[in-house]
Amino acid sequence: MALLLAVHLGTNFKAVTAVALRTLNRQRTNIACSTFYDTGKVLAPREVAQQERIFEMDGVLRWRDTTIGDAQIGAKLAALAESLQSPHSNMGGVSVTLTQLVGVFRDEKHLLWYDYAKRRVTVCLKEGVDTEGKLKAWMHALLLAQQIHQGRVNSVGSSHQELLGVVKHTLDHIGVSWGSMAQRLREAGWDLDTAVLETVPGYRIDVCSTEITGAGKDKGSGAPVEWDDEAKKDI
Repeated sequence: MALLLAVHLGTNFKAVTAVALRTLNRQRTNIACSTFYDTGKVLAPREVAQQERIFEMDGVLRWRDTTIGDAQIGAKLAALAESLQSPHSNMGGVSVTLTQLVGVFRDEKHLLWYDYAKRRVTVCLKEGVDTEGKLKAWMHALLLAQQIHQGRVNSVGSSHQELLGVVKHTLDHIGVSWGSMAQRLREAGWDLDTAVLETVPGYRIDVCSTEITGAGKDKGSGAPVEWDDEAKKDI
C-alpha cells in the first residue's frame, strides 16, 4: 500500500508540474513580472511552469525566489483606510490622506498602500476594472514591495510622504513599461483576457467628483458664500 501510494503521489506530482497554463494567476504573475524587470526577458508559459511551486501561500509577493511581502487584491476601501492609519507606516512627518491617494490614482483602475507592520500591500480595484487592469495593479503591488524590500524607503524613520513618493515612482514605472510588456506577454503565448488573479469575488470602489455650490449665506455678514476649487471633492 505504501509503495502504491508513493507511485500514485509521484505520478500526480509529475502530471501537475507538466501542465503549463496560459493564464496569469498571482504566482505566475510574480514569476513573469520579476523576471521581466530583472532581465528584460518575457518568459513563455512553459518556462514559468517550470518555476511554479505546487504549494504556494495565498497572496504572497515573491520576487524570483525571495518573499517580499503579501498583497490583498480587491480589498474593501475600509481596509485601505486602516492601512493608511497604521502607526508603523508613519514614523514622522505629515500623513497621507485618502483624498491625496485618490488623486495619485485618478487615471488608474486601482489604488493601493503599503503597511510596514504587516508587510502587506492593500489593493482596491475601481468599478469597471478589466483583466489587464488587475494585472497592472498586482504588478504595481509587487514592484512597490520590491522597492521597499531593497531599502528605497526604510521603515525606521520613514514617513507617509516618503512612501507616497515611492508609490508615485513605481506607478510611473509601471505606466511606462506596461504597454510593451502586455504586448510581449501576448506574443509569448499568455492569455491576458481571462481573470484568475482574484480567488474569491472582490470589492469594487467608485470615485466621482462632486461640486458644492453656495446655497447659504456667510454667517454674520448676510453675503452669499463664495466656493472655490477647494469645495470640489473626490469621493
